[in-house]
Amino acid sequence: MRRFFLVAIAVVVACSKESPEQHQTVPATTAAPVNVPGPVAPNIGTYDQAMDWIRTTRGFHFVLIDGNAKAEGDMVRTAPRSESVRMKMAGAEWIATVKPNGVLWYRAEGGGWKAAQAPVDGPRVYQRVTLALDPQKVEGVAQYVKTDGDLNEWRFTNAITREVHHLWVDPRGNTIARMVIESSDRPVDLTITHPNQTIALPKV
Repeated sequence: MRRFFLVAIAVVVACSKESPEQHQTVPATTAAPVNVPGPVAPNIGTYDQAMDWIRTTRGFHFVLIDGNAKAEGDMVRTAPRSESVRMKMAGAEWIATVKPNGVLWYRAEGGGWKAAQAPVDGPRVYQRVTLALDPQKVEGVAQYVKTDGDLNEWRFTNAITREVHHLWVDPRGNTIARMVIESSDRPVDLTITHPNQTIALPKV
């Protein structure tokens, strides 16, 4: 009996000297972020080339929706800063042309043209189709989005109004085919056809 007791004590002492089981913590691994490259911007049909075009083109046909105003007609440029517009708007046909004393308006009446006050929103329409409006951008520069058919789409946010602008450029002539401005106040949709056309307007 004594021998059994001594053996039992020896076993207990031996067990007490064993190192406790150690649990190793495996650090969690974090997946490295994957950088997805954006679309590669083309070298032709760019936003800057389109701005150069609209500053210098001899003319084009347009359809413009600007808020509640709608106009369709032709822009003619005979020289830099000498633009004329003939358009149908507000139930009448108009010519707006640059004179030494500013932009003057004429309304078609009785087979001729009579000097008249500009229609409501007329000056705004004139500026939309004669000026290369290129505002400061939140992104710094216009961003290439994608090529849709034959057209390159560009996008930017106006740094002042926060309105989002879309521009579709035809790379075959770096011409603007369409411009859309997203706005809760006055959305704009300008479609341009017959780029670089040359037409003669009636003398007024």
